[in-house]
Amino acid sequence: MITKTKAIVFKNFKYGEDSLICMCFTEEHGLLSFFLKGINKKSKSNIKKSQFELLNNLSVIYNYKPNSNFKFFKEVKINYMYVDIPYNIYKNAILIFISEILINCIKNESPDKSLFFFLEKSLFVLDKSKRVNNFIIIFLLNLSKYLGFYPNVNSSGNYFNLHNGIFENQKSDNCSVNEFNSIIIKKFLGMNFEQSEEILIKKKTRSEIISTLIKYFEAHSHGFKKPKSLDILYEIFES
Repeated sequence: MITKTKAIVFKNFKYGEDSLICMCFTEEHGLLSFFLKGINKKSKSNIKKSQFELLNNLSVIYNYKPNSNFKFFKEVKINYMYVDIPYNIYKNAILIFISEILINCIKNESPDKSLFFFLEKSLFVLDKSKRVNNFIIIFLLNLSKYLGFYPNVNSSGNYFNLHNGIFENQKSDNCSVNEFNSIIIKKFLGMNFEQSEEILIKKKTRSEIISTLIKYFEAHSHGFKKPKSLDILYEIFES
């Protein structure tokens, strides 16, 4: 079935001397793997390696065959060209971090248009916003909603339990967040990216909350691993 849709590049890696395998999250079919034969060679083809940078937003045409391991592009165009991300060290670090999060969480060939629109909008906001101090926090919280483990906003306690996703009145050993950070996390719930930037927190607190949310993802997303780019991200934002 010939399909025209939008796609977000999650990951690509070299195959052989001149080919690539590219994992894309598509609007129509979810996560798919594409084989790009000979793309590293000099070619007159309209499909170029530069189009497949991390989290690029593409407009693609391919022949969809449900039982095939790899799909093949017939046409690829960049749907949205990032203006600021490639030249902004902070935003670029966030982009790399997000790509690791997504490849950790989204693994099945299953369409989810709501999730696709959320990712697309999030990347637009990252590129266009002047302030992205709290971007990662609100991104992780809102992503958890689409993955099925958004914290319970109706629980009334001041200690966030990482195992059951609720706010409790008493701290539980090993699985509860301290009261100060729990209250801040609760403040972020229900906010959009723009609203989240109004919450002023120290760099140390921000790093602690991001680390907490990584642990939350580890507890609720099967096979999730701490992103390798996290330490680099901290170094850049602490500099």
